Amino acid sequence: IIPLSDDPGLHIAKQKVFHIKGNTLDWGDCGFKMNFPEGTIPPSQVIIKALVGGKFQFPDGMELVSALYVIKFAKEFVQPVELYIQHCVYLKNPGQFKYLSFIIAHIDKSVPPYKFQFIEGGKFYTNSQYGMIVRSKFCIVGIGKKTNGVDPYLSSDEEDPSNEEEESPLDPTDSETQSTSEHADVSDG
Repeated sequence: IIPLSDDPGLHIAKQKVFHIKGNTLDWGDCGFKMNFPEGTIPPSQVIIKALVGGKFQFPDGMELVSALYVIKFAKEFVQPVELYIQHCVYLKNPGQFKYLSFIIAHIDKSVPPYKFQFIEGGKFYTNSQYGMIVRSKFCIVGIGKKTNGVDPYLSSDEEDPSNEEEESPLDPTDSETQSTSEHADVSDG
């Protein structure tokens, strides 16, 4: 069993221990999914905490557009996994993808406030409210919108040719992507 130690400076909305059976973990009611790569043996248990607040420091010119999640494995797991996080931005065209970015903050040796930074990588899709990133190191993760004082979603209809439109590989309404994991509710205290 994964110890449920309190992380200082974090306000937890929900947390669950997932017992993995298969390659997909689905916590759809909290906007989080995880795919383990083919051929890997997923860890037996994963604890995920959905946060509603805490002592955070975000980058200047950033607006938080998703929940924040803490991910912890029962045993060390260093294989890259696909994280799918739901965001609240309606993307009309690929030219808007450049305004979204995944953000992380380390909690292992940090003390609050937890300092978030933008990270490279990740994919966003039109007609989907999920973003995907491949990660092998875990911490607090979420999605931020780079604003710099401008709301590109209200004024941008131009397309960016450097971003090709892709279909989301994980449609949350698709019955084939339903969870193959079991989970147990865990109380906050």
